[in-house]
Amino acid sequence: MSEQLTMRRELSKGGCKYVCLLLVLFLLCSLYLTYLSEKRASDNTNKISYNVLNYPLKDTLKKVNKLPKKSKIQREKNSTSGQFGHGSKPAVVLQIDKRILFMIEEIEKRDLTPKGPIITTGVGNYTCTKRNGKKNNVEDILCMPPPKFLPEFKNPCWVDKKDMFQCLPYFQIIGMDKCGSTDLFDKIAQHPHVLKNSGVLHKETMWWSWKRYGHFLLAPAKIENFTRYLKYFSGAAEKIKSKPRTGLITGDGTPMDMWDMSGWVSIPQNTGKKEPTFITPHLIKHLNPNVKLIIILRNPVDRLYSDYFFLKIGKLTPQAFHDHVIRSLKILYACTRQKSLRTCLYSRETHLKSRARLHLGFYSIFVQDWLKVFNRNQLLILRTEDYSKEPKRTIQNVFSFLKLQNLSEKGLATITSGKRKYVTAAKKNAGKMLNETRVILERLYKPYKLKLAEILNDKSFSWNTNS
Repeated sequence: MSEQLTMRRELSKGGCKYVCLLLVLFLLCSLYLTYLSEKRASDNTNKISYNVLNYPLKDTLKKVNKLPKKSKIQREKNSTSGQFGHGSKPAVVLQIDKRILFMIEEIEKRDLTPKGPIITTGVGNYTCTKRNGKKNNVEDILCMPPPKFLPEFKNPCWVDKKDMFQCLPYFQIIGMDKCGSTDLFDKIAQHPHVLKNSGVLHKETMWWSWKRYGHFLLAPAKIENFTRYLKYFSGAAEKIKSKPRTGLITGDGTPMDMWDMSGWVSIPQNTGKKEPTFITPHLIKHLNPNVKLIIILRNPVDRLYSDYFFLKIGKLTPQAFHDHVIRSLKILYACTRQKSLRTCLYSRETHLKSRARLHLGFYSIFVQDWLKVFNRNQLLILRTEDYSKEPKRTIQNVFSFLKLQNLSEKGLATITSGKRKYVTAAKKNAGKMLNETRVILERLYKPYKLKLAEILNDKSFSWNTNS
């Protein structure tokens, strides 16, 4: 009997061990299945990203009939509403391919710019040490002592340590490329109290965005120091010095200054940072705190088309433009897999790779960065479309902003009646942008146009984009 009880106890213990072993195996199987499921999901996400970056350029949109061809009720409704009646073709809606839409949506997610009101903080806090001096052979602007301007001149001018009379620009047109900045600067300079500089077209010094960092459009260039920048205004400075208290001013009209911050890595105060803290607005504010800034913008979709044909860095056809838009979109998407959208927009690598310069069209991000440093009343922001329709009114607004002497109606008419400068002829010869391309670009820029309109409290800067 005792032997039987002992046997039963042993069997019972063995049964418990067996059950426990089964439970352990069950848990291990569950964990393994969970791992496989998560891995499969991760692989699918990676596969989507990989496919997005490697799919053919064709088939970027699909056409969908808005109305079924045999819908009698719909035909009757359209017939009575005056759209199209019996026998007419149904409307066609262009839908963006899901792979392109995926890229656009992922780019949007990497827009980490703060929401809510913009707080102007000026230059901000930073340190200067003996080691600051230069980085990549680029001068440390923030550690230069700012000039002490002479009160008898409207333009910011001073006498340096070598008794040289120097001047900085009273105003700067900082943007935007292919939005009419050249024509606008030319008309401003026709005012009798405005003097041109000795830069390109007597307008662009290209210093703050390119030359001080040794950059040019698609190639390196010789680094220019601050003393060289002042020489662009030496001719104007001589005239201003000879006529104190007359209100003479000079300006700089470099449209790259608004958006090209790719030299931020050479600013010593950004050392060790993954995203720029100090950029061009901070440097200008440090040396020329009361400068007046002018920005002229057009619908970023139209701007990009004009820009592509102006630069002539690709085949000059609407289809080639479309192909480069897709390629540039893929370049921007690839960058945002690792960095924020703002950092990618300020990346020299992104700039050099992109033949269709999509990165210029994110106006709201650029404007926010300038408004964080400068007060709103120091910026005049115009639309190309308004300038084209009412040039006289626009120029009068600019003269008022610059506090220039009023001109007679005849004088204004003379200035604004001249032929427009630098119209892109290649774009006219090529014809209109493909509808497929326009749909993609409108979708890409939509949230940033709406944000710009919100920042400026002016719906016209959404360019009729619906919320």
